[in-house]
Amino acid sequence: MDIYPTWSRLDGLLVGVSIAALLQFKPVFSKKVLKYGNALLFVSALLFVIDYFFCSEAESFNASMFGFPLVDIGYGFIVLAALSPQCFLHKYQSGITSKIAALSYGIYLIHKIVIHVTQSQFIRFKIEDSSNIMFLICIATVFVLSLILNETIEKPFLKLRIKLLIKKKAEEVTGTAYS
Repeated sequence: MDIYPTWSRLDGLLVGVSIAALLQFKPVFSKKVLKYGNALLFVSALLFVIDYFFCSEAESFNASMFGFPLVDIGYGFIVLAALSPQCFLHKYQSGITSKIAALSYGIYLIHKIVIHVTQSQFIRFKIEDSSNIMFLICIATVFVLSLILNETIEKPFLKLRIKLLIKKKAEEVTGTAYS
């Protein structure tokens, strides 16, 4: 039986989409919330302390029902804190975290299958599937493949989207839309 079913893994996505919706559609409320960057960071730390107790047994009912969603909400508070100009995280620039953020959607899409395939292939080399070295190999393969996905699919289609949107905007302005 799957202790952590697919539907319960959507919490993190829901938190991220909620933050994006808040910032996009409620700018006045967002501005008020983002004034308290360091407090938001403190709340996230507090949630992680609470999570420590809920998730002490990762396969328990409490961890699945309360702990994991609270972890996602805690990370959501970190994201909000980092978006706040008053928080020290906002001022910190990191090329590594910027690259991870750029690759995050690809990582989200491919990580489960890549980890499964990587483990099944590297077991042949007598590397235990739950060892630290396998963990590092899996991280490396996920990042390399998500980088390839980003460079060959995501970036070209984002450029195409921008080009099409510019063309559409020009057609709206000039009134020369063709069907």
